[in-house]
Amino acid sequence: MLAKNIHICCTLLICLSAFLSKHSLAGECSDVRLSGPPVWPPYVNGEEKGTERTGLAIDLVNDIFSELGVTHQIDDAKPWARVTSELEQGKIDIVFALLSSPQRRENYVFTESWLDDYYAVVTYRGREFPFEGMEDLKSRRGVVYHGINLPPPLNQAQSEAYDLIEIPEIPSLYKMLRLGRADYILTSPLTFKRLMPDGYVWSDFTVLEPSIVRIPIYMAISKKSPCLTILDNLNAKISQHGQRLKTERYSEIFSN
Repeated sequence: MLAKNIHICCTLLICLSAFLSKHSLAGECSDVRLSGPPVWPPYVNGEEKGTERTGLAIDLVNDIFSELGVTHQIDDAKPWARVTSELEQGKIDIVFALLSSPQRRENYVFTESWLDDYYAVVTYRGREFPFEGMEDLKSRRGVVYHGINLPPPLNQAQSEAYDLIEIPEIPSLYKMLRLGRADYILTSPLTFKRLMPDGYVWSDFTVLEPSIVRIPIYMAISKKSPCLTILDNLNAKISQHGQRLKTERYSEIFSN
């Protein structure tokens, strides 16, 4: 009888310990503060301050944290430099969409990637040219949005060996291609397509397929955030939903 009672007590203690451990984990990472780029279509759509943010990354975050049973809040759009600074300081727990770099990996803890974006050389239809490598751009004028970080090897065009103009006004990028003042733009075709001004259609442009570079998108956790405790659970959900996105919606959102 004594042995039986001891066995029952031990079982109860194990169950209680598991319950408290799970409860403690949720308590350490509760009311998660999330932020991201002010705009990165179709992952993050630009919204007016005070309105609910939308996009593929927002849907992903809402699904994942709902399944994890962790409350969360997504802040209003704000300058990207402020977002990354607040992530490093621990004022934000998680950034839900960003690309990897050695410096960023020193400052934040990265999750598994949840989808790939892609960058490419885009031209105005009817003015395509052969592209076998970056050398083919040296004799042509290109444009790029001011401040954008291009992945290799496309970032070679941002050196002095290339005639590449940085443009801060988005409509001007499209206008320069249409008027023949630029031969190409280096961009994410997805973002380029979603930000297109009135008067343009996607069929006006051509993606030079050999130039395509695919790059993974991640979430990142502040090293000062208690939410580091849920990294493994978060990665499991990201892997699960990432596979769904790549199979169910990949062809849809990456189609031309």
